Amino acid sequence: MLLLEMAHVEFLNREVSSIEAESQMLEKLVVEYLRVLEQLEYWKSENGFLQRKKPPTSLKSRIAVPYFIIAPLVLTLFLTLPRGYDPEFLVHSAALQYPRNNTPSEFTAMWNLTLLAMNPNKKWDM
Repeated sequence: MLLLEMAHVEFLNREVSSIEAESQMLEKLVVEYLRVLEQLEYWKSENGFLQRKKPPTSLKSRIAVPYFIIAPLVLTLFLTLPRGYDPEFLVHSAALQYPRNNTPSEFTAMWNLTLLAMNPNKKWDM
């Protein structure tokens, strides 16, 4: 019976030390949270200060920035996309020849077909 009580006391000691460790971790977490909260408040006030000091942007700068982004994109699309130069596929000639030695149970034929493919768009090779 005494051995059982000693094991129970040992278990409770471990439980207490585990709770103390969790309490210390929680305390460190709260301290870190408060430190981050203080930094956030500082940067909010600094941002508000900088917003008040910022000079208004001119109309030229508001137009120039999108122009430098959009112009290369439009130029790339203009140079790479085909415009009305679709490839053409034509049947130049077709011939079907029946050999004379066919039997009633088999039928053979010889096809001669010439296809032409033209691509007027010089940007993309075919």
